[in-house]
Amino acid sequence: MQNNSHKLLTITIPSFNRNKLLKSNLIKLLSISNIDKCKILILDNNSDIQVQETLKDINYSKHDIEIIRNNVNIGINGNILKCFELCTTKWMWILSDDDIVFEDSVDIIMNSISKIDNDVISINFSSSIDQIDRTSYQYASNTYELTKSQATFSSLLFLSTNIYNHDLIYKYFSSGINYAYTYLPHVAIMLSGLEEDKKLYISKDRIVEWNNDIDEISWSIIDMTLKRRQIMNMTYFLNNRNYKKIKSYILNGYDNWKTIIKYTDFFLSTNSRIKKIKVLKSILRNSNYDILTIMVYAIFRILLITEFTSKGLKIFNLYKLFVQKR
Repeated sequence: MQNNSHKLLTITIPSFNRNKLLKSNLIKLLSISNIDKCKILILDNNSDIQVQETLKDINYSKHDIEIIRNNVNIGINGNILKCFELCTTKWMWILSDDDIVFEDSVDIIMNSISKIDNDVISINFSSSIDQIDRTSYQYASNTYELTKSQATFSSLLFLSTNIYNHDLIYKYFSSGINYAYTYLPHVAIMLSGLEEDKKLYISKDRIVEWNNDIDEISWSIIDMTLKRRQIMNMTYFLNNRNYKKIKSYILNGYDNWKTIIKYTDFFLSTNSRIKKIKVLKSILRNSNYDILTIMVYAIFRILLITEFTSKGLKIFNLYKLFVQKR
């Protein structure tokens, strides 16, 4: 392992039981431009097969890579928080083990760091799950400004699109611990900084592509949907005169209808019942609200029972129209 005292950015990768995917994406990461300027920290959350064993044939001497294995599985939120705890460079990028980097991802990050204000605690980059196309670069110095920006809440909770000024944001680490149960510890930390007039830099550039492969998604958006509203329990929100505006921003912030439509179209096109079940599970993971989850489940139960009769397809088309208008 190399000395990283001169490094500006640590790429932390929390991982659990996706060793092959991690290895594939790590090889891609190690081939991109200026990766030698970064430290790479992999946090193995006590995977069944040790990540160290899976990656043993990668030549560490050419790269600054450290692998730390947890003695027990501390959960997804615990492993995210550990990224903040163990980072030793000024800037940190938490990269999901399944998301796909671009050739110029590090270049874009370094260029952004070089031109932003000194009181920026985090940079949020654009992604394919944004509901609107970003047309400019923006700053948000409080939560209300954030709600009026081009950064939707979905882009904040998407782990891999955010990098953090560790020197500034570490002060708010306790907020991540206090609100880890929301499934958004990284968001709670950033929002706590905004509360004290730090800034979020909102970039229209992209540094990662979300991997929404049906067979690779291993976390439930339903769980996140149910938990994320609890972030409104933060004292700052309860005492904020813009509470209703912020609440609407958070609760409406994950609207991945394009993914749902893609899955539903595939559901209708395949004759394999096993694939239908996989797609149904993915749709449930990507549903936005409790009512929509129930609606999706009920509709697909009808479709399965009616064997795609005219009644079943009519109901499906009504559902598709409803989702597209959201």
